[in-house]
Amino acid sequence: MAHEINPGSVDETGAHGSSLLVSYSSVTFGKLGANINAAGFPRAAKGGNLRIPEGMARHVKTEIQMNSNVVGIVNGKDYAEVFLDDGRSLKGKRVIVTVPFSALRLMKLDAPIHPLQSEAINTLGYAIATHLSFVPKRKFWELDGLAPSMWTDGPAGRVTPLRNNPKDPNEITTFWVLCAGANARYIDRMTQEEGTKYILDYLARIRPSTKGALELVKFWSWQQDRFGCGTWASWHPGQPTKFGNEMRLPAGRIHFAGEHTSLYSRGMEGAMESGERAAFEAAGSL
Repeated sequence: MAHEINPGSVDETGAHGSSLLVSYSSVTFGKLGANINAAGFPRAAKGGNLRIPEGMARHVKTEIQMNSNVVGIVNGKDYAEVFLDDGRSLKGKRVIVTVPFSALRLMKLDAPIHPLQSEAINTLGYAIATHLSFVPKRKFWELDGLAPSMWTDGPAGRVTPLRNNPKDPNEITTFWVLCAGANARYIDRMTQEEGTKYILDYLARIRPSTKGALELVKFWSWQQDRFGCGTWASWHPGQPTKFGNEMRLPAGRIHFAGEHTSLYSRGMEGAMESGERAAFEAAGSL
């Protein structure tokens, strides 16, 4: 069986437990994205969005420390220190913390944190989702004459076609299935093989043309990933106005970034927005 979700690291936020401002922000950001796309700009990187961090990594002058689990961060008088689970520690004049608050609350943080910022770290809600990516073995949407995308009221949730072939931007390369909330929790209690079969059987039942047409290439539970403990930030009612401004404040030599600290964007765009802001904060204080 799969590992149980850590109940202290994830807050499930359905519509009843989510701030209305979260929905408003998502709708506004979606409209902005549609307008950008209509203006002729792509909504994804050629070859997939993974190409973006890979390209950024090639321009980093120092070695990137991979497979290094951070267990603690300390704000010192002359430097900040990051402690790893293998016994090593790294020191710097400034440290930028980009991990989600759901994962940060599992680390030891010794810094002059604002009280409202501390509350945000400990209580900020995070959405729950399990993703399955499938490669189409045949064009089932051409067989039944329906649109390739689906928005279901069952366990599969949203089924989104992705087009990541740089040579042919119209080719559907994969299908991205988003199981959210209670559906994700239910699937997480199965093995990967059981969960995949459960979703494929459901799709075949509501859309027979998909039977035997999809091959799994990736199964990912965000809430079971201890470095994420959920997907994107999903504030509870009252949280945006209570600590929305304080949660991004520097704490001594420690600065905070990540999509949960962005003001204008969501997702990857929000992460980049906040990263730029935190980088300027850190550089301006040196």
